[in-house]
Amino acid sequence: MENQKDIDCDKDTMKTLEGVTFVTCYVHIYENEPFSHKNIPWRIEQFEFLADLGIKICVYGDELTLPYLEESAKKFPNVKIMTMDIPYKETPIYKECLKEGLDMPERRFEKKDTVEYMALMNTKIEFVNDSAVKNPWNSRIFSWVDFSMAYVFGNKGESLPYLKALSERNFIDTFFAIPGCWQPIPPNNCSAIVNNIHWRFCGTFFIADRDSMMRFHRIYRENYPIFIREQNKLVWEVNIWAWLEANTDWGAQWYDSDHNDRIIRMPEHFFVQKEESQVTDVIDEIPILHIEQEETFIEQDNHVVI
Repeated sequence: MENQKDIDCDKDTMKTLEGVTFVTCYVHIYENEPFSHKNIPWRIEQFEFLADLGIKICVYGDELTLPYLEESAKKFPNVKIMTMDIPYKETPIYKECLKEGLDMPERRFEKKDTVEYMALMNTKIEFVNDSAVKNPWNSRIFSWVDFSMAYVFGNKGESLPYLKALSERNFIDTFFAIPGCWQPIPPNNCSAIVNNIHWRFCGTFFIADRDSMMRFHRIYRENYPIFIREQNKLVWEVNIWAWLEANTDWGAQWYDSDHNDRIIRMPEHFFVQKEESQVTDVIDEIPILHIEQEETFIEQDNHVVI
C-alpha cells in the first residue's frame, strides 16, 4: 500500500508534467514499396514538416531507417530518437499478430496490407506507451501521429500552424480524443470489421492524457488476444479500435473527421475554457476550414501514412 509520502510525491510529479509529446515511427516493412513515390526522401520530407514546427517528438526506427532519422534529427532539437527496451517485433501485441494460421481480410490491397503492415499498425499503441512510460519531454499529453501525416493536409499553410497551436493549448484533465468517419459498430458483432477496412476511426492521429493513453495500452494488451482467438483474423488497427470501443470500457471520445486537414481539428470541449483568451490570438489567426465531405476514406491508400 502506498504511504502518504509516496502519494504526495506522485501528486508533485504530476504537477510538473506539461505540454504534448507527439509519437511516431518509421520502420522498413516492404521489400517492394507499393507506392513508388512514397520513397525514403518523400517520407522524411513529410516528417520534417512536423519537426520544423518545434513540437516535441519521439520517433522510433529500425536498422534501415535509423541513419535517415538520425541525419534528420540533427536539425531538430525537439526530436528525440527512441529505442524500445525490447524490439517492437517482440512486444505482446505484435507477437499476437504473428500467430500461426490467422486469416487475412477478404478485401484488402495485398501489396500494401501485408502481415507485417497489419502487425505494425496494431503496434502503434506499444510505441506510444513506451514514450509515455519514459516520458523524455516530461509531458502530460501524448499523441500518436503517423510518420507522414503531413501529406494528408491539403492546406499545410493553415494546418501546420494549427498543429503547433494545438500543442500549446491547455487540455482538460482526462480525455481520449480520436477522430473518425463512420458510426460505431454494435457490441458482439464483428461482421463489419473482419473482411473490410472500417473507418470508424481515421488511424492517423489520436491524443490523450498520459494516464488514459497508458490505460488504453493495458486494455489493448488484455483484449486483443480475445479478438484473435475468437475471430482468427488479422485486421487493421482501426478495425480493432472499433471492436474495443464496442466491447470494452475504453471510453474513446470520437469526433467527426476525415483523412484531410480536419483530422486534427478537435472540438473545444477537450480544452480548459478559462485559458481560451490566452490562446485566442493564436487560434484566431488560423481560419476554420470548410471542407466538403469526400468519399476519400474508402480508398485504401488513405490509410498508409505511417
